[in-house]
Amino acid sequence: MNGAIYINGILTRSSGKELMQFRLKNRILLYLDEWFLEPDEGIDWFDLRGIAPDPDAIKAAVKNALERDDEVTSVESVEIIAVDSVEKSAEYNKPLRTGIISASVNTVYGNIEVTA
Repeated sequence: MNGAIYINGILTRSSGKELMQFRLKNRILLYLDEWFLEPDEGIDWFDLRGIAPDPDAIKAAVKNALERDDEVTSVESVEIIAVDSVEKSAEYNKPLRTGIISASVNTVYGNIEVTA
């Protein structure tokens, strides 16, 4: 599969593993009903986030979103890091009350690591 993607503000042609990694990251970041052409795609982030988000529910939703891609053969792991302290904020260079999602995904192009 070939496609055009934006990397650091530059439109670039891409294919294979690089395009797959970009596409999987977008699957994680896409809100349910955000894209008018495919309103059933995405994760219901409004329902999942809140005062006390459930990490297991988030992992299940991310895994489900990744598995919907036709070129994904399996999802090996999904890890959630909650940036919930000043120390973690400094360590990961992220603002408080955010999260980091990492996944290891087997695809037709081999294993791909995705971070969003």
